[in-house]
Amino acid sequence: MKRRLSIITVAALTAVTALGLTACANNDADYKIAITQYLAHPSLDAITQGFKDALAEKGVDAQYTYDDAQGDQANTATIA
Repeated sequence: MKRRLSIITVAALTAVTALGLTACANNDADYKIAITQYLAHPSLDAITQGFKDALAEKGVDAQYTYDDAQGDQANTATIA
């Protein structure tokens, strides 16, 4: 149950971030976006790809840095 709640939380935060970036997007600017994923999971990987696709669809030019915390909360803090 706790892991499912974490996945839902990460998905919600990703969606909110995507909406915020697309709402403020300036098509003339380049963005650097760091993505920290709590663990590798097909659902989370799909959310990450959907986030990238949504920004590309809006014409946002972004460079991505991706880190996987491997399911360890301490790793998440270190990455951040």
